[in-house]
Amino acid sequence: MSSSDYAGRPDWLWRSSCIFITPMAILLAEAASLTHGSPTMLIQARFYDTLLGCLIGLAGGVCLHNSRFRAAVDGKLRRLLSQRLMT
Repeated sequence: MSSSDYAGRPDWLWRSSCIFITPMAILLAEAASLTHGSPTMLIQARFYDTLLGCLIGLAGGVCLHNSRFRAAVDGKLRRLLSQRLMT
């Protein structure tokens, strides 16, 4: 198998494996305390963490792609950064 034959496979393989990696990582991180609480609390906490992360990502995406927001913040950030870098 040459490297060109393998070039297209990691993309779909990576995307499909991430579906299983994330829950497994969460379970391993919480493995020490799984016997002390109910699984429902863990699921709710992770759901709220995921929801909050999605909202923060959405806000960041809106800020990055909104030209009015970028224009309003651009000058302020440049001044702030130049002041911080000079000191």
